[in-house]
Amino acid sequence: MVNEEAVLNKLEIETRQRNISWSVNSLPFNQPSDERLIGRIYVCPFGNDYLRIYRYEYRYFTDVDEYTWIEEIRLELVDHSGNQKWIFSKNRKIGDIYNLAQYYAENIGSIFDNFLKQ
Repeated sequence: MVNEEAVLNKLEIETRQRNISWSVNSLPFNQPSDERLIGRIYVCPFGNDYLRIYRYEYRYFTDVDEYTWIEEIRLELVDHSGNQKWIFSKNRKIGDIYNLAQYYAENIGSIFDNFLKQ
């Protein structure tokens, strides 16, 4: 089996060091009908495939007609057509990776640097 913890640790380090470059998603994306996307989707090349990370929410039913929305972050391995090949297990590290992907893909550092120079 894959040591996901080791993969996530290395992925976080490589992203932080800018050895992995995340961008806003341009791959096809078919979201399950029982989920709602929150924000943007980010992707990065990963071997012959891509990693895709995004925030979403789903209904958690507490009774027949009562539910609450639960927010999650999903990291998955996808092919060039956006077809899912693997979903990483839930792990707090995925949230850290999402934040880094968003920071670098959206050029947040440059935006705030420019503001501070004004």
